[in-house]
Order: sequence, then C-alpha cells, then structure tokens
Amino acid sequence: MADGVRPARAGQGWEEWAMTLLRSYVGGTWVAPAGDGRPVFDAVTGDEVARVSSAGIDMAAALGYGRDTGGPAL
Repeated sequence: MADGVRPARAGQGWEEWAMTLLRSYVGGTWVAPAGDGRPVFDAVTGDEVARVSSAGIDMAAALGYGRDTGGPAL
C-alpha cells in the first residue's frame, strides 16, 4: 500500500484486499458471525467493501440485553 491510499479499483497493480467480515456488538461484547456473510457493495463503484452476517447471533439475548441495559437509560 503506497502512501496509505487504497486503489480505487482492483487490478491497478496493487495487492488484492481481503474483505472484512464485520462483527456485531451483542450482549456487551463484539461477536464474529459464523459463515462467510453477505457482500456489501460501494454505491458508486460497485466494489465489494465488506461482508455482514447475523448467523450465530442469539437474537433473543440481543433484544434482552437492549431492553435491560439500554431501555432504562432512555
């Protein structure tokens, strides 16, 4: 990576970047999802910029944490 700048598009002579699988903040901790996730694309270039997934996240526990922790603060 020269000058700390990422090329606008792949194939410009720089190494290919690995996609980031975004983690979720659930139950007071960061959780990495199970699986490969789904792609998120840049609205202008159409390039894949990240991957997201809710696989393996306990949604009931997430809602409970939000109600118990965040709810009283509102």
